[in-house]
Amino acid sequence: MENIKDAKVSVKRLSQNDGFHYYYGYYDNPAFCANDKKHLCHKVKFWDRLPNISDTAELGIINIETGGWEKIAETGAFNFQQGSMLQWNPKNPETEVIYNVREGDEYRAVIHNIESGKIITLPAAVANVSQDGKWGLAVNMNRLFDFRPGYGYSDVRDSWYDTPQPKDDGIWVVDIEKGEQKLILNYSEMGRLFSIDQSDKLIVNHLTFSPDNNRLMFLVRTFSKPGRSWQTGLGTIDRDGSKFYLMNPVSMASHYNWLNNEQLLVWATVKGQTGMFLFTDKKEETVFYDNEFFPKDVHCIYSPDRKIVLGDGGVDEEGYRPIYLYNMETKKRSLILRAKSAPIATGDIRSDLHNRWSRNGSLVSFDSTHEGFRALYLIDLSELITQL
Repeated sequence: MENIKDAKVSVKRLSQNDGFHYYYGYYDNPAFCANDKKHLCHKVKFWDRLPNISDTAELGIINIETGGWEKIAETGAFNFQQGSMLQWNPKNPETEVIYNVREGDEYRAVIHNIESGKIITLPAAVANVSQDGKWGLAVNMNRLFDFRPGYGYSDVRDSWYDTPQPKDDGIWVVDIEKGEQKLILNYSEMGRLFSIDQSDKLIVNHLTFSPDNNRLMFLVRTFSKPGRSWQTGLGTIDRDGSKFYLMNPVSMASHYNWLNNEQLLVWATVKGQTGMFLFTDKKEETVFYDNEFFPKDVHCIYSPDRKIVLGDGGVDEEGYRPIYLYNMETKKRSLILRAKSAPIATGDIRSDLHNRWSRNGSLVSFDSTHEGFRALYLIDLSELITQL
């Protein structure tokens, strides 16, 4: 395929070339249905600017075998990095999907049964859903837009815009079954726990449940100031807001993925050393992977059997984005491919590849602009994984 280099696998475009732009979004949400025959996707008319309050994205399903497109909904709550948090409902990963919507100046998540058409509306937009489908995590999407427009939703002013560390905003846990939400950690408490100056405006950028759904990891960041970029703290906490643990001394943290209920793989800076670390929650234990193994930051995600890490990186000196496989036991690394990144898709409207596993661990999908438009692609890794 044109504008693909160093490919060890064949690349198949799943989405259509019909003048629209297609993408899924983030790397750690369930995009494949229960039997890996269908893939969720966003469809939009533009790709050269941020979405505004009048824009909508079409949500749909791509049949992996035929390439057929089935529209299921539309939403005004989306961006180009994480979409609308569109994903299969873990409790019913064949007929129910979860995604965020805009209702006037408010954002909500909905559970949508695509067979019956029944829709259940939740009290807040979700940033993450637990693997048992019972819990959601929510943050202020307007505040997030002010911090990083590519991750929040647009055109609604944050109620706490002028408050650096509000006591009535922060990390919310949504009880999906009851349709209720609870603030478990506010920004004022975060500032105290992370020893951040009260004048620094805070935001939670990424947060994810542990595999057993009882604990969550989050990144708290300061808004940039003149002459200073944002600062990042890494913490974990129980779902009820208890047993906070500060991952210390982390001075920077980026992409991450839970290995199990106690360990997390994180690209971070620890004691002046930057690279990929395996942290143990609630303990001062870290394993550093040498920079020959993980030379740069990647969107890291473990395979379903937890033996292989898949990772896509940023644009290299030739304008290509790579995808790697890492065997964590043998420390073998394999470059799968490099895909050309269209110059128009940069900054908050960029198209990271955001590689993601199928449920059986043999397929990987990714978003890309290497054909001159935004599209969704598929590769079969069965043979390459065997070689690793």
